[in-house]
This record gives sequence, C-alpha cells and structure tokens, in this order.
Amino acid sequence: MTTILIVDGDKEFVGILSRGLRRQRYLVLTANNRRDAIAHLEAEPVDVAFLDVMMAHREGLETVHEIKQRFPRTPVFTMSGGSIRENFEFMVQAMEFGATAGLRKPIDSSQVIAIVRSLPPRR
Repeated sequence: MTTILIVDGDKEFVGILSRGLRRQRYLVLTANNRRDAIAHLEAEPVDVAFLDVMMAHREGLETVHEIKQRFPRTPVFTMSGGSIRENFEFMVQAMEFGATAGLRKPIDSSQVIAIVRSLPPRR
C-alpha cells in the first residue's frame, strides 16, 4: 500500500484531502507542522510527501530541506496558495532544496492520485 504524507497548517484542507485519498485505499499520514512531519518519516517509510511550502515562519521550506537531507529518496511535492510572486520565490527555493515539483492550491485528491500513480515504484 502506498503511504502518502500530507503536511499543511490548514487542518480543514488536510482533512478533506486525506479523506479523499483514504477512500481510494491509500495510507495517509497527516501533520500540521514540521515536527510532526519528521516524526512520521522517522517512524515509518513514506512513499511521497505533499507539503505546504508557505507554512508560517518559513517552516515549509525548512521542512522540504530537512526531508531531502534526511530522507533523500522521498519525493516531495510542494503546495502553495500564496500570491504568484511570493509563490514563485518559495517554489524556486523549494526546488533548490530538492522538491520534485510545485503545485498551486487548491488541489484535490484526484490530482494527488494522478501524481502518485505517475511515480516510479519504490525499491
């Protein structure tokens, strides 16, 4: 079973997205901050992470950086609903830290599923 980690400070968004993914039989882990995201990654293998790059105090960028440093084989897709200029700057930095790609919010479970299905199998 594919394990997906969703990290976002917006608990309502996390709930909606995770419910849609669970209905499709994905194992979904959720976190609302960097600390909890890293705890999930330390506890069990994660096939892919989706995280809000615009979390407060640059926490999203720091989370991307830490995941790619400590768990380099985990694909990280960043999400943002910020302004185009602000969004662009954060997305560029996230890509420099090793993010796989950036997504513009709002996104839904069907978009996440399409991305997950397009990933190469993990060994």
